[in-house]
Amino acid sequence: MKAAILGYGVSGKSSENLLKHLLNINDILIYDDKDSDCLPIKEFNDEFFDLVVISPGINLSNLAIKDKRKIISEYELSFNLAKNKTFIGITGTNGKSTTTFLTSQLFEKVGLKSVACGNIGYPLGEAILEDYDYFIVEFSSFQIDLLKEGKYLDAAAIINLTPDHLDRYGSFEKYVNSKLRISKMLKECGYLVVGKDITAYFDDYDTVIDSQFKEYPKLDDDCLIFGEFYINIRKFPLIGNHNLVNLSFALEILSQFYDLKGDVTDLITDLKGLAHRCEIVDTINGITFVNDSKGTNVDSTLTALNGFEGNVILLLGGLDKEGDFSKLNDVVNEKCKYVICFGKDGEKIYQQINFSKKFLVSNLKEAFDMGVSVAKKGDTILLSPACASFDEFKNFEERGEYFKKMVKEYGSK
Repeated sequence: MKAAILGYGVSGKSSENLLKHLLNINDILIYDDKDSDCLPIKEFNDEFFDLVVISPGINLSNLAIKDKRKIISEYELSFNLAKNKTFIGITGTNGKSTTTFLTSQLFEKVGLKSVACGNIGYPLGEAILEDYDYFIVEFSSFQIDLLKEGKYLDAAAIINLTPDHLDRYGSFEKYVNSKLRISKMLKECGYLVVGKDITAYFDDYDTVIDSQFKEYPKLDDDCLIFGEFYINIRKFPLIGNHNLVNLSFALEILSQFYDLKGDVTDLITDLKGLAHRCEIVDTINGITFVNDSKGTNVDSTLTALNGFEGNVILLLGGLDKEGDFSKLNDVVNEKCKYVICFGKDGEKIYQQINFSKKFLVSNLKEAFDMGVSVAKKGDTILLSPACASFDEFKNFEERGEYFKKMVKEYGSK
């Protein structure tokens, strides 16, 4: 059998490993325009291959594929090769990585051997080679698009839906339809939990999480009540209402696989968040530095800002993904002392932000320097760009690490 891999990033390399070691396929050609050691994608012709593995970064609509039956993805390979395992899929526009990470930690705490994998950074194709029973899998819309109809999942969650990746989908409706397809991948007795906003798009779900905590779960003073179990939210170490929503999804999913009763606060007291998601880097001279480099769209930054009381100096910019930055105006005027716009699309963002104390600079370094020059004791400098990072950096992780490096250098002066 002869196989091709299109896209040789994390997913592509994981797929190569699966093909070689589990399917014993060694006749493999690899195509990737960003890797000089690979063949250019324009030379790909599916007629020469029996199997074609496509990575999520490759847009299928840009490929002339004559026989789509040959196409498979890393996820589909993994599901088919580990049918006896339990798979839980998590998607949404914002919060899916943190929810995936929190869910896996909770499973581990009650003795269920699990791993957070997929779009979160640890490839699903690598995870299935290890000895886990529960796979908590983060799905991007691109990964969902590549999956054929099939019953892979024992449970799934759709956290929220807000405009994102419109540069690829062309419309919010198409993006929504992509995300909702995860519900079609549930096994016959599969369980689906959704955010309240999802109910506007379809009604085939089991449980709804109310992000305002007025219905389910219900917030009563410091007690968040999930029917038969509850937690004290003051014991939860992650900041922001959005992280409490992420935790609610994680606990609800766990409750479908483990019997939770009464006060389960002990499960949440030492949970950890992910880097680059409202990550408190340091407090120096009374100024708190927060790295939310994963905030790559407007709604993510909106959510992050709502987690602060005020006195925020917001670093905003990068490569725009067709976002409407005017949506930030109300919360900026409520929470921010200054907004500093930067990056390739900084000027566009600057024009859409209706706020008197705003600045426009060229890059993140200049934005950081401007931020510390105006910051006072009690302020928070928040990197939450609402943009992709590719104008200056390889990815949001590199951008976040650069921010943390600047904080460390500032602290050493």
